[in-house]
Amino acid sequence: MKSKNFIIKVEGVKISREIAFSDNYNRKTVILAHGFSNDRHQRGQFDDLKKTLLKEGYAVCWFDFPGIGKSGGKFEDTTLLRQQKTLKGIIEYVNNLKSVDNQHLGPVAVSFAINSTLVH
Repeated sequence: MKSKNFIIKVEGVKISREIAFSDNYNRKTVILAHGFSNDRHQRGQFDDLKKTLLKEGYAVCWFDFPGIGKSGGKFEDTTLLRQQKTLKGIIEYVNNLKSVDNQHLGPVAVSFAINSTLVH
C-alpha cells in the first residue's frame, strides 16, 4: 500500500487529507466524507471501511472537514456551503491525479456530509 498526505486550501482554510492506494489497485477510488462533529475516522467506522476497501483493491481518500481533526479553521464556522466547497475541492484534486481513473471515482458520505454530495 502507498499512502500520501496532502493539504489543499478551501476558502483560505487548510484541509488535511490522505489518499492510499492498495497494492492491487483496481482503478476505483472512494472518497470518505465523515459526519457532523466527527473526524476522518468517523468513530472508527471509516478505519474499518478504509481497510476493507484497500484489501478489495480500491484507492481511498479521507479527510477532515474544516475545524475538525487535522484541518484548520473553526468548527463553529461550519456551514453546508463550506462543506460542499470542501468536498468539491477534494474531488477535484483526486480527479486530477494521473493514477486515478475519474470514471470510477465516488464519495461515500454519512450524516451531515450526505448533503455535501448533492453538489455533483
